Amino acid sequence: MKILMSWLNDFIDLKDYQKTPELLAEKLTAAGLEVESVEKLGQIENLVVGHILELKSHPDADRLTVCKVDVGLGEPYQIVCGATNHKQGDKVCAALPGCVLPGDFKIKKSKIRGVESAGMLCSDKEMHLSEVSEGIRILDKDAPIGAIVPQFLKMEETIFEISVTPNRADCLSHWGLARELSCLIDKPLKSKEPKVRPGKTVISNRFKVEVKNNELCPRFMGRWIENVKVGPSPQWLKLKLERAGFNSINNIVDITNYVMLELGQPMHAYDFAHIDGAEITVANSIPGKVFTSFDGSEYKLTGEELTIRDKNKVLGLAGVVGSKSSGISDSTVNIFLECAYFLPSSVRKTARRFGIETDAAYRFARGTDIEMIPRAIHLASEMMQDLADGIVAKDIFDFYPQPMVRPKIKIKIEDVTERLGFTATEKQFEYWLEHLSCEFTKNAHDGYTVFPPAFRYDLALKEDLIEEYGRLEGYDKIPEILPQMVTDPTPHDSVFVRSRFVTETLFEQGFSQAINYNFSSQILEQALGGDLKKLHIFQIGHDGDTVKVQNPISDKLDVMRSLMFPQLFQNALHNFKHGKESGQLFENGSVFFKKNSTYHEEFRTGALLWGEPQNFWESSKPKVSYPVFKLKSCLEALLQKGNVKGYRFDDSRSKTPVPILPPEFLHPGQWSCLFVKGKYVGVIGTVHPKILEDYKFRQPMAYFEVNTALITQDIHTFNKVQNLVYFPTVKRDLTFELNQKTQFKDIHRVVNKVSGSLFQGLELKDIYTGERLGSDKHALTVTLYLQDKTKPIEDKVLDQVQDKIFKTIATELQ
Repeated sequence: MKILMSWLNDFIDLKDYQKTPELLAEKLTAAGLEVESVEKLGQIENLVVGHILELKSHPDADRLTVCKVDVGLGEPYQIVCGATNHKQGDKVCAALPGCVLPGDFKIKKSKIRGVESAGMLCSDKEMHLSEVSEGIRILDKDAPIGAIVPQFLKMEETIFEISVTPNRADCLSHWGLARELSCLIDKPLKSKEPKVRPGKTVISNRFKVEVKNNELCPRFMGRWIENVKVGPSPQWLKLKLERAGFNSINNIVDITNYVMLELGQPMHAYDFAHIDGAEITVANSIPGKVFTSFDGSEYKLTGEELTIRDKNKVLGLAGVVGSKSSGISDSTVNIFLECAYFLPSSVRKTARRFGIETDAAYRFARGTDIEMIPRAIHLASEMMQDLADGIVAKDIFDFYPQPMVRPKIKIKIEDVTERLGFTATEKQFEYWLEHLSCEFTKNAHDGYTVFPPAFRYDLALKEDLIEEYGRLEGYDKIPEILPQMVTDPTPHDSVFVRSRFVTETLFEQGFSQAINYNFSSQILEQALGGDLKKLHIFQIGHDGDTVKVQNPISDKLDVMRSLMFPQLFQNALHNFKHGKESGQLFENGSVFFKKNSTYHEEFRTGALLWGEPQNFWESSKPKVSYPVFKLKSCLEALLQKGNVKGYRFDDSRSKTPVPILPPEFLHPGQWSCLFVKGKYVGVIGTVHPKILEDYKFRQPMAYFEVNTALITQDIHTFNKVQNLVYFPTVKRDLTFELNQKTQFKDIHRVVNKVSGSLFQGLELKDIYTGERLGSDKHALTVTLYLQDKTKPIEDKVLDQVQDKIFKTIATELQ
């Protein structure tokens, strides 16, 4: 927000800061109103008032004139000018050599078409007083020769760019900021009440105003102004608006913007000729109606928006934007001036629903001063009388059935001291209450009863007053004292600890982290996630359903994600299309689903890996599906580092209570469930080739998704330190002929059980199928590792273990 120092000076004396506005900016920033920049305009040296003593045509240029100009320095200056609107005797703005005009335009002595010129006669555009100008600036005849033009024309200006926090809507105007400065620098406010000269016309018997929803519109004022002359605004008004960041439209619209910038109260002027039925109604919209805003945009109304309408059509969305037909034009004669208070939440919802951003909505959505409305409408009426020759009706509409009740806050001075950590005094507390325009009473035992002003709606609790005391006294007064540690430090949030553990572990495995919204697209979820009702692996299943967002910020973020896979796949696809032929990505985050009519949130880790590393040393070997085995090793590293015991991978299709089916995004022949202590934890597998084909992803991809809480529940447990074992490990290669349905994991289970404490590991070495065995059998060769930690293993012991393994395998696995 841009604030003009000269405008502030209309309400509070700031002459002490005229040359050092940075000091004022520091005070505002320290009080919580951050000044982002301080811009100084119009401080131009060697720009003076000149008097044209003589004017002749240029000897070699028809469009140029040679002027003798008295600038108050004795000898007149000869200046060549290209304008045509000046004559002998005029007072003008003369830029002398050494002057630097806006845009870094330096003035120096020169020859123009052979004639010496010692300066330049300036236009408003060249002095940055206007965007366009038809000729040089002609001053009043009484302008003193040699006077400094920036001071004479009041061109000098300091503009503060201020960032106002959402809770301080009372500072979104020059009057509001002056009121805040009055408190900060202890100087009185200067206020001039507007003086309206009402005419004889009584409009209430010819014009009807009705408010049907006083909950969303607690106060509505309106005034009839007739016979206005719409035209350009005077230069002073244009200059103020332009420097505050507003374009000048016409005198009527400019007045409403001026009042908003001065008092913080938006208002709207309607062309009475376009108000059907001579009536205005404030009520909720009619569902299905189409509203066309002033810029031609069309919006379909839902019935929830508060509108201003006449007998047949909508004139505006209350507090947001006016209609195309109701605006002021050059042909406007009579106007209806509206000034109202609209409930901030209603304005916010309407503006957000349609994506409309206006200066009025910005202020209404944060809260305006309901008691400022009469002053604002009177000021606008006075200006329309003076600048547009308008005649103000004798009567005025003022709908205010239930005046606002200010909150009553109970507070003791001990509360302030306790919360801020330094001693607060009653004298200083009362001083700040008075400067904040709060009314209060002091009770002998109960402390203070405080009534905040209407414009400070953010003051509702005693904590708010405590914060104000600390802000105004200065946060630097709060002592730097470490609190006494009377209790144990609060432990880290468990979700954070688990997430950090998984993140660090997967970083070690070469993964990069992805971060996505919890919001997702229902189309994307269905395309890549499949049917939620089949996902028993993730404990959704049965009535599992997507959680829909009631007020999505876009069509692509209309549900809460139920799986990590769709968004991670999109991340991988983006990388692949940008040249990443292989990569590893993971994400920690929440998923959401609805089950048994209740909503559930679950923290998960999803990871995918695509492509195969180039390895020229192994190019002669037959390729296997690299990604899924690489990803499995990464997952096992995560489990082992987390001290997870008793985990297993199982792809059995006949588990109870419901069959385990592969997710639709995984290859039905290359997937497995992960179990930890008998519980479903997640799933791992190769991404379905149909998905890769549909998205033109020309590399194999593997994916796992696990319940983070279940795989990290033992991260704080530690393995006991054990002595080194000095006896060698013995290995034996064993081959078994088995039914093809028998898998390596079945052999692993049996061998582990039979070998007992000697068992150190079992690896699959070879698989053989062929005619010798028949079509229903295969031979698996494994390497068995055995070790005794107390003594070397004797051959007879090895033979006994081996024989027992053979017999058990033969019995249990045929």
